[in-house]
Amino acid sequence: MPTTTEKFVKGENNRKKKNAETLKKSLDLLFFWFTFPCHLIPRRPVNGGFIRHMKTLIKAIASEISRLEYAYKRERSQGIIDSAKNNLDTLQDELPSGSGIDSGCKIDLDNSTPEKIIITFGFHHMDENGSYDGWTDHKLTVKPSFSGIDIKISGRDRNQIKDYLYDVFQTVLTGAAPELSFYPIPAAPVEPTNCGVL
Repeated sequence: MPTTTEKFVKGENNRKKKNAETLKKSLDLLFFWFTFPCHLIPRRPVNGGFIRHMKTLIKAIASEISRLEYAYKRERSQGIIDSAKNNLDTLQDELPSGSGIDSGCKIDLDNSTPEKIIITFGFHHMDENGSYDGWTDHKLTVKPSFSGIDIKISGRDRNQIKDYLYDVFQTVLTGAAPELSFYPIPAAPVEPTNCGVL
């Protein structure tokens, strides 16, 4: 008859063995998903075509800024840099324009990083008669957070406009991003020259 200590040790060994088996199964499943061919993952139809996943606008901007930084640091081809800048221009066109943000928005590439994106814009104010009566300049800083994104708008809060601006940017930045091209833009073909030889 086993003693209480022997039963405890045997039970403890069984528990460790089960935990090890469970961990192995979890790691096998994780390895399966990371090595699974992407073209076999089910995709959702969008406008007659297919995409693998939907990115929010702010995630797409962060991704392109990261791609641009990587290309600059690694001295990659000019085609990748041009492609990233072209995609950032496309994404910038998706930012709010109109309804007071009359001059549009500009992504500040010099001060933005993938973890902190800065967008500058101006707001065109109206008086109680409906006439335009001046501008205020603002800087929007977007950082990731556990609950989505953290937005901060600097600049003067004239006519308590910041509440409106927070709502507008929260809606736009967490909305779906357009499809982008990730292929490098090829360099322009060089015309052959005669070099004086006939």
